[in-house]
Amino acid sequence: MTMLAIIPMAFMAQIPMPQYHYINDAIQKSDYVGLARYVGGEGSYDTLLGGKPEFPATVYRNRFSRVLDLQGSIPSRFVAVTDFYRGETDYIGTQISPGTLVFLYLTRPDSNGRIFGHQTHGDYLTMESSSQYYLAGMSYGFNAYCFADGQYQVRGSNVLERLGYIAAQSFGLSKKFEDLWAFTSARPDYPTPPNSPLFDSYRRFYKDQVIPILNGAIEGDTQRKLQVAYVSADVLKGEYVVTQKALIRQVDREYQDADARMLFYIPIEEAFAEECLTARMSWLRAEGARALPSKIENKVRIIRMFTDQSPIVRGAVIAWLQTFAFDNHMEPMPPLAKTRSDGSVENEAAIREFWGG
Repeated sequence: MTMLAIIPMAFMAQIPMPQYHYINDAIQKSDYVGLARYVGGEGSYDTLLGGKPEFPATVYRNRFSRVLDLQGSIPSRFVAVTDFYRGETDYIGTQISPGTLVFLYLTRPDSNGRIFGHQTHGDYLTMESSSQYYLAGMSYGFNAYCFADGQYQVRGSNVLERLGYIAAQSFGLSKKFEDLWAFTSARPDYPTPPNSPLFDSYRRFYKDQVIPILNGAIEGDTQRKLQVAYVSADVLKGEYVVTQKALIRQVDREYQDADARMLFYIPIEEAFAEECLTARMSWLRAEGARALPSKIENKVRIIRMFTDQSPIVRGAVIAWLQTFAFDNHMEPMPPLAKTRSDGSVENEAAIREFWGG
């Protein structure tokens, strides 16, 4: 599927990271997973990771109150710490207001009070107290992610299913596309084999328990239907892509405003991308152009699309050609696109002249 930037938060770089590199794996291996309410910051201190002068860090303390357990247990009020390179600002203290409901996955220190980082570095953070928890993953997303306020029910045979169930409820309350990110980031994924019992169980649970909640939250909302279809196809893979394509075709036929700016994504399949190039809706034609493989035999077809009446489509054409030029190490390179917030390109005329469009 083509993918725009949908990550809801920009997380700071952080070391050390736990010895796993995938969010789903990190969540499953955490000592505690759940929802908590942010109480506030409790200061910071400077330290050296692994006791090494070349790895200075600042550790920030943040206090939370427990709300809902998904895995493990924790005191009703607790302190979680995050570490950043010396001089960097604490994300939680600057971006999250006291009283906000957040999703957390936390790790306890070992018997020596240490949290270890990358296996290749051997760096570790020495905690101040065995009662503190390490808030991992701030550098690659989703930890301390804000959930909508509400009363949550918990279902599921494992922590990923339970997370999916409450994430669906959060989306039902907020209707924010960003809140669907939980399903593309924290579903079963590598290193879990795709034919494993965990995958099979999660797919069944998603179809039986999660999709009804998502669909109930988007009735009558075409934009949200497309977004839920995108996420569901990403989770369920091939078995749901057919449903996603059918919905996209239906929207293209029936949606009243052919130039409506719809935020949705299409499957990465060359045949379907080619089909989208002749769609009625301009946003879908643009998505088709973005999804078309960057190869020489598609260049002439893309250049011809400079005649499209929609500036959004022509902006997608320019983006495709820019990628093509980089992929093929063209000399000279085309002018760099000055893209406006609406997707049109300020210097389109100069770029068209370069490509002879």
